[in-house]
Amino acid sequence: TKEKDTKKPITNEFPQAYNEPDSYFCEETYALCMVGLPGMGKTFVAQRLARWLEFFHDVTVKVFNLGNARRKAVGSKVSSEFFNPSKHGNQEVYKKIRSNVIQEIKEFLVADKRPRIAIYDACSHTKETRRYLEQELGKKNTKIIFIECIVNDKLVLNEYLAEVQKDMPDYKGLDGAQTRKDYAKRIEHFRKRYEPLDDESKSWIKLVDNAEQLTLNRISGFFPGQIVNFLMNLHTVPRPIYLSRHGQSQYNALGKIGGDSGLTLEGLKYAKELAKFVKEHVLTGGGCENKEKDQCENASHARL
Repeated sequence: TKEKDTKKPITNEFPQAYNEPDSYFCEETYALCMVGLPGMGKTFVAQRLARWLEFFHDVTVKVFNLGNARRKAVGSKVSSEFFNPSKHGNQEVYKKIRSNVIQEIKEFLVADKRPRIAIYDACSHTKETRRYLEQELGKKNTKIIFIECIVNDKLVLNEYLAEVQKDMPDYKGLDGAQTRKDYAKRIEHFRKRYEPLDDESKSWIKLVDNAEQLTLNRISGFFPGQIVNFLMNLHTVPRPIYLSRHGQSQYNALGKIGGDSGLTLEGLKYAKELAKFVKEHVLTGGGCENKEKDQCENASHARL
């Protein structure tokens, strides 16, 4: 007689225990504070930096966006006049919202024994504001690094402002002309009191035109160095990436896999056509019919 199969539950009598590591990629608690006018890519940089730190380095990271806190407190439908520095009542409301966000950051940084990183996503465009951040967040051995985003390239700025205005909840339902006009006024209100980073006693990173120019001050150590390396290779505007296989090789024609053989006549033909395509469509503003356009319009953001 055949014995009946009996299904037994799968058990692991000796499970592998997980122990906390003796050291972490980030050994200290950090507050990374964004700096810059509206529409300069601060939120994009903050979000990408947080994803990179959390995914590749297993660091507990959270982005605290002052704009989202403001929308939650007073609603998203506020005009540029809310940010007018001469409107003292609005400025007091704004400071109260900021104070609440800073308190959330302080609670987050001490939530457990593991080193944590808070990214404060706001303009922080005055020296007074940055002194306030140091006073509030610089306690209990928290290291503060300011990251300033500046965009002078008009092409990049226009592209990025268009994306910001399209996606920002403040302008949902408004037409493009009205949105651009109000957002331009908002930027000017911040510009009136804008003070770029120049304090040599503080730790800061300054990104100009997508890291075409990068300035560091009092940045040392492994972890800050890794952040700098990441920011150097970060692009804040969409860019096409072209992928191409090589033309037909001699081994391809014979059905062989691998090797490093030369190209067949068909492969050479493909290589020449690819070079022609790159010249006319990648390194120009969009093809032979658009030769009057700046040749670097697409090429500056393209990779082949």
